[in-house]
Amino acid sequence: MKPLRPTGANTVNARVAEANRIHRQAAMSFYVAGVEHVVTNDWFDIDNDEEFYQLCSYTSGTGGLELYCVNSIVGASGKHSDMNLTNGDPRRGMAVGAIVPLTTLAHELGHGCGLVDMYKFDSGDGLVSEENTGSPNWSGGSGTGYHAPGLAYRTLSYRSLMHQYNSTEIPLDALTVMLGTNREPISVGIDQMATREPVH
Repeated sequence: MKPLRPTGANTVNARVAEANRIHRQAAMSFYVAGVEHVVTNDWFDIDNDEEFYQLCSYTSGTGGLELYCVNSIVGASGKHSDMNLTNGDPRRGMAVGAIVPLTTLAHELGHGCGLVDMYKFDSGDGLVSEENTGSPNWSGGSGTGYHAPGLAYRTLSYRSLMHQYNSTEIPLDALTVMLGTNREPISVGIDQMATREPVH
């Protein structure tokens, strides 16, 4: 990963360490391959997608993931480029704000693996059940499952790495959300990772 300042090396290393702790669930690990300092105020605060894509185009083809550390990103703690951009497109990249949860980088790496934001959807009401969590995330029923009896499904969904920037769990399989009156699976689990080698 090649981070761009203003974040100091200690913060970058702490974010990478936290990403490693979280992504160990998916047998993944990361390291800092190099640091490049960019002296410019043009991308210190990212105000829109155009600025973000200009930033991501600063350096490309590094052979690794590009992580840009900026002061702030309007409306977000971190940002990942659109996964519909073709592989090798110079606009691909990730950015993380200076004062955000350490887990933000891990969340953005989830996008690099093809996972989607769960917080954009309604988790729905009710308790944790096999119907809500899917069979791979469920292990037997009340009193015998992985999750405590009486745990609200909404509470469980908040623990998903792809739900919030301060959450850390990567489920084995998709979790469900409400789309209209139906429950539909959403790609937030290890089984939905298009790759365990994140791309951007």
